[in-house]
Amino acid sequence: MPPAPPAAAPPPAPARDLPPPNPALRRAPQVIEPPLPHFGDSAPQQRRLALPLAWIASVLALLLLAAAVLVFRAEIASAWPPAVRFYAALGLDAGR
Repeated sequence: MPPAPPAAAPPPAPARDLPPPNPALRRAPQVIEPPLPHFGDSAPQQRRLALPLAWIASVLALLLLAAAVLVFRAEIASAWPPAVRFYAALGLDAGR
């Protein structure tokens, strides 16, 4: 049995009568000038320090978190018993 012929495309939508555009409502394009850098400003110095300080703060936060997980082993294991398996995988006693 041969395949059915494709369906015909729908007829185009009838044209709508739109009112003409009102030229009084159009604004002239405005040119926006980008701000120019101020030479001798301390902003570049601050930007150069911001990224290394953010990295140092992030590493310090992770180290403090790791230290807390190790120092408070017994409290963590008693509050969340599956943590005993985590400490056993690290070769540490959960201290219960």
